[in-house]
Amino acid sequence: MVDVDNECYHCPSVHPGLTDLYGRSYEEGPWIEGTHRIRGPFNEKPSRRDLNKDYRNLVSQHPEPFNSMPQAWLYIGLFPVSVLVFYPESAGFYRSIPIDVQTSVMTGATYSYSGESESMQLARAQAALIDGEVMIEDKHVCELHYQATASKYWEKGFLGDSEKALREHHDMLRTLIPELNSSAPS
Repeated sequence: MVDVDNECYHCPSVHPGLTDLYGRSYEEGPWIEGTHRIRGPFNEKPSRRDLNKDYRNLVSQHPEPFNSMPQAWLYIGLFPVSVLVFYPESAGFYRSIPIDVQTSVMTGATYSYSGESESMQLARAQAALIDGEVMIEDKHVCELHYQATASKYWEKGFLGDSEKALREHHDMLRTLIPELNSSAPS
């Protein structure tokens, strides 16, 4: 779950709703001492999906100073299990706690700003619906990943370039705990 959730290289192909909201213009990095940043500025073109159209319409109605803030979703990943979330109308966090190799429990919370407007309250509810779709899609990707890695055709190997944050986290662990390095004497 961590490698699916904490890096968004899979987002364009797996999350049509996010692609419609902020497309392929999301930015990843920098990675600083176990944290990483993903920022999804809203597409310049109007959204096609009703849920995103309604959400963006509500965001455009936010009062100052929220209306003049960048229209983007920002995620700060705190490896290995936590993410801070900043949307135009809210802030929050979530975390994925592994129970076993194939099971995680997700917890989190979303916080409103003091004195929020009606548009902010409604946008927060719309964002929760969008996040709910994303969670279902991520769960499906995890199931496919588990099936793939169980296949006799799965070739074990190092993490790829697109898994930069997860690879850096593993590298940091191998530095801190030499026994995790496969070349370390046993």
